[in-house]
Amino acid sequence: MNLQLILDKSIDLLVAIIGVGLGSYLALYIAKFQLNQQTKQEQERNTEITATLIGRCRIELRDNKSALKNQLIPIFDLSGKPHELHYEWMLAIAESFERVSYEDLLSMNLSHNMPKRVEGHLSSSYRMLEGLNGMVKIALAGFKYQNLYGGTPDYRQTSFNNIKTYSQTVCKHIEYSLNEIEKHIEKQKNKKI
Repeated sequence: MNLQLILDKSIDLLVAIIGVGLGSYLALYIAKFQLNQQTKQEQERNTEITATLIGRCRIELRDNKSALKNQLIPIFDLSGKPHELHYEWMLAIAESFERVSYEDLLSMNLSHNMPKRVEGHLSSSYRMLEGLNGMVKIALAGFKYQNLYGGTPDYRQTSFNNIKTYSQTVCKHIEYSLNEIEKHIEKQKNKKI
């Protein structure tokens, strides 16, 4: 009878081991499937967020280009020598450049979801706007220094001309970048269709 009991228990043990093994494998398969689905959904969500932020950056850049073209660049057509008020006006415009959407894109660490070309255009455009802002700040400080301690009048005109040239360069670059971003957005729309 002991042998029969051991044999019965062995069969029960073997069935339990097989059941646990199959159950574990099935549970692992289901967990892996769910994880893959979750990862796929997260990637799709990040792609949508990235596309939305690229669209918002496009609007920001368009607004910044408009400010450059319609507010900053016309300052250079004013007659007379550059005055401190010109520099302060330029600084107010340069400091008003929008960058919230771009900062959102950077802070959410989603740049890996966009093509390197688009990332490059956004990055260079915003860097150039920041550079223009810095250039105006330095020129204003230099202008004030020149007024206090004297100096060459050429400095004022030179810095004014440099800002003018760089403003036009930035405007052209943003225009080019916007065209490239538009192409990307159009390409993405065509993929969805």
